[in-house]
Amino acid sequence: MNLLPRFRRLIGLALVIAVACAAFGLSVPARAGTTGNITGTITDADTGAPVVNAAVAASSPSGARATTTDQKGFYVLQALNPDNYTVSVQADAYGPAAVAGIVVQQDLTLVQDFKLNKALKTIASVKSRSGGTLVKPNVTSDAYTVSGAQLNAISGGNNLHKTLYQYIATIPGITGSGFPAQPRVHGGSAADISYEFDGIPINDPVSGLFTTNLSNVGIGNVEVFTGGLDASQAGSGLGIVNTVVKTGTYPGFGDFSYGSTPRYRNLYETLEYGGATQNGRFNWFFSADNTNALNQFVSGQTYPGFLIQQANGPGVVKTTDLTGNFHFKPTSKDDIQLLIQNGLGEFNWGYLMQRAPGEPVPLTAVPCPGYVASTTTYSGGVGGTAPNGATCPLGFYFGTAATQQAGGNYWHHYSGIGKVQWNHIINDHSFVTMKLTENFNQYIFDQPVVDANLPQFENPGTAYGALFRAGCPLYPYAAGTPIMVSTKGVACDLESTYFSTGFWEERKSHIYQATVDYSNIVGENTSFKVGFGQEYVPDATQNVFYTQFFNADGTWPAINYLSGYPLHIPYIYAQADLKRGKLLLSPGIRYQREYYDIPGGNPISSGLWTPTFAFNYAFNANQVIRGSYTDSSSFPTSYVIYRNVPRGALNGTAATTPYCGPTNNGNGCGFSPNATIHHSLDLQYERQIDANTSIKVGPYYDTATNIYENYTPYTCSSTNPPNCVASGPQVPYSGGIRKGFGIELGVNHLDNRTSGISWWIAGTYDNFWTNTTSSLLTPYGTTPIPPLAVARGNLLRSSLDPFLSGTLTLDIHHGDLSLFPLLYLQGPSIFYTGPSPNTKTGAIAYVTNQTTGYGILNLTAEMRTGRNRDLIFGIAGTNVLNNNRPTLPCTPSNNRQPLGLGCSPYFPVDGTNEAGVTGSGFQYANTNQSSPLFMFFITKKF
Repeated sequence: MNLLPRFRRLIGLALVIAVACAAFGLSVPARAGTTGNITGTITDADTGAPVVNAAVAASSPSGARATTTDQKGFYVLQALNPDNYTVSVQADAYGPAAVAGIVVQQDLTLVQDFKLNKALKTIASVKSRSGGTLVKPNVTSDAYTVSGAQLNAISGGNNLHKTLYQYIATIPGITGSGFPAQPRVHGGSAADISYEFDGIPINDPVSGLFTTNLSNVGIGNVEVFTGGLDASQAGSGLGIVNTVVKTGTYPGFGDFSYGSTPRYRNLYETLEYGGATQNGRFNWFFSADNTNALNQFVSGQTYPGFLIQQANGPGVVKTTDLTGNFHFKPTSKDDIQLLIQNGLGEFNWGYLMQRAPGEPVPLTAVPCPGYVASTTTYSGGVGGTAPNGATCPLGFYFGTAATQQAGGNYWHHYSGIGKVQWNHIINDHSFVTMKLTENFNQYIFDQPVVDANLPQFENPGTAYGALFRAGCPLYPYAAGTPIMVSTKGVACDLESTYFSTGFWEERKSHIYQATVDYSNIVGENTSFKVGFGQEYVPDATQNVFYTQFFNADGTWPAINYLSGYPLHIPYIYAQADLKRGKLLLSPGIRYQREYYDIPGGNPISSGLWTPTFAFNYAFNANQVIRGSYTDSSSFPTSYVIYRNVPRGALNGTAATTPYCGPTNNGNGCGFSPNATIHHSLDLQYERQIDANTSIKVGPYYDTATNIYENYTPYTCSSTNPPNCVASGPQVPYSGGIRKGFGIELGVNHLDNRTSGISWWIAGTYDNFWTNTTSSLLTPYGTTPIPPLAVARGNLLRSSLDPFLSGTLTLDIHHGDLSLFPLLYLQGPSIFYTGPSPNTKTGAIAYVTNQTTGYGILNLTAEMRTGRNRDLIFGIAGTNVLNNNRPTLPCTPSNNRQPLGLGCSPYFPVDGTNEAGVTGSGFQYANTNQSSPLFMFFITKKF
């Protein structure tokens, strides 16, 4: 497909928008980048007249920048790396002045004005500025930055391997189920967030989720936008998480950290080093970490103490991450950056593998030698001889999972990121950023287990066994015996008939992006920004195979679906700020289109314009109101648009799949995959209470429409409850809805004294509902309510979004001793069980349930010692109060399962399920909390 003509039109349109913005005096701050700016006005302290040609300089360990004031006394210090700066001013006939402690953050512009006295002084008047304030008089977005003392406290005083989930959970407006958990912005889905690594987009176009481990290795700070997205990021769903890698400094720095836990023998190592030449033209930073730890998913319980299905039990997690960041500055106006990242993760989950003493091993499915394809059997195969000499009615025999690998679900993850970026300062008020990025991501999932092989849960005398085991041999099954057939005509193993089966899956993508961003800070009240870019994904692949089925031609394993084709995503945007007195307005607009190059046909595409608007009204430097109305978008991910789903024993011989393509149901590729549209509204009040304490609070409301779904049409009666009958096969449907209303609260207090207490509070009230039960996890839904039921107000809530959640983080320090408590509290949430609608009766039979609240306390204590206080000893405790309650409890009514498990739509707490069984049912516990775990760590700084 020739995209050059399209790109020429996009560039032309971007230039037209840029000229229009300049003509109307519009401006824009940077977004989702890697640098920030400092601006201000220099005036005479007595007369208020502007001071012209004053020399202004900003210096920090990572670099320096200098400029002069214009005829209005205005100055701009552009493209500054995130760091702690001192800004100094010198002017003829005036005494020098300086302000220290100006914390520059990526994507934000800080304002620092000076009033100079004419009395000459030999020493500059130096003031200090707090970097932890939530009050941002010149920022229209809802932005939070975790850095400095707060980042250290949330990290537990060490830089050993963690996921960003722990950091993001301490941000107002963020919710999740448990701690740490996949974050959600303002009641959206986990895929409604744009993740960026040093300004590089790392969302996977296949699934919509992130492509790396989201580790903290080498990260200098974390920036989260929960509202007021500008036009440059209006294609980012509801929010942005942008992490910036550390840069080298002069003099250099480094540290080595080591941690271990007595329980499970977890080991962690991290090494960082950064340096720079004395003239500042070249700097470098390296980081590496290695983790070998046990996943404490169910607190070390052995099977069947906790029954786990379709989930991850205890297992070994091994990760290695490497980061390199290099900056070359050939002139004072140029900064050329080379960034590389590589990661390798191996996750050996104990899925169905944890055993009490004497329990039989789990089993796999292995083709019997001599089998042939069959259209009449459940598996698609028949015959052959098992190792015990018996004939195989389904073409399979039981193998032993333990002989293949130690875990029942083995993941491999490979990630690689590269970036070349050029920041060029054109003149004293404008600069351009150009970058080329590459992002490779690959997941391989290998789950050989097809049967738990546990008599106490699977024999016909048990509730579960009664559903499917009639006519089957009694458990436990012996390896080497054929897989038999029950009287219901399905295989005599639990996994293949009800929950899942063994599978192998590969998900990978190669993402290339080229972008150009131009910023012009014309003056104190006027600036603008425009940009354009192209994202190209030559291979967005997801291939899934199931190991207990044969393909129609007899090959094995059976293809569930194959999805792989190129994607093209061009975009342009224009963003502006207009300041008049105390009011700052930020309008913007973005156009984006996604092309899906479906194999064997013309590309299908979806495109749209998304306007943005935000404002900031500063009563004074210590009191601000800001708000926004933003339209943003997220395109359907690739594998929900096209899948090659071959007919056969696994997928059925009828046309039942809604995906486009000639080998499926013949729907073709003529439909348009509408992008999900988010309409977000928020209003925030920010106040500086004292020099080191600030507060930010306000409501938000957002809706999401056009969520892509697979929908089965139903005809419903006018009765209450309505009787719904399926009236056709599944079809593509952009009728998903999500809504959310809430309030977010943040309070920051920074105490820089030798002895004192710094603290950070984040709280969120989130009232969320939807008509697609799975859309909290992915950008699409698979279980929508019939439209008639939606029209009557039958929307769903979910246990994945609690109504109330919040964190309290403390930094209690006295000399060389520090204590870092982190308390997370989560209130109850509403969820529903029952079929939607019941395929037997057609009735909508939702039962409302409520989870219990949850709290966890992590606590770290550390001591600094050594001649230069460069040696740190510490102990970090996780869940020190031993709160092990699952976040999704379900009390059984007939003791058919262990206590503490979650509920399932197929086994409601009350009522009758589709199989005719009354009472509570079965689902895995969402236990992402573990028993108390203590880690000892040591850090040496050099």
